[in-house]
Amino acid sequence: ILWGSSLGWATMFKLVPELPEVMAYIDRVGSRPAARRSAEADAALAAAQG
Repeated sequence: ILWGSSLGWATMFKLVPELPEVMAYIDRVGSRPAARRSAEADAALAAAQG
């Protein structure tokens, strides 16, 4: 999950090219249950901060 998230950020900042293989990997990692739980926790923390 760490590497998938890091690659996601790296592609957003154009540090890593958005190759189909890279994007597919990011999507696969992001669809894992632990990644979804992490995203939900981040969203809850952001909402709590206003």
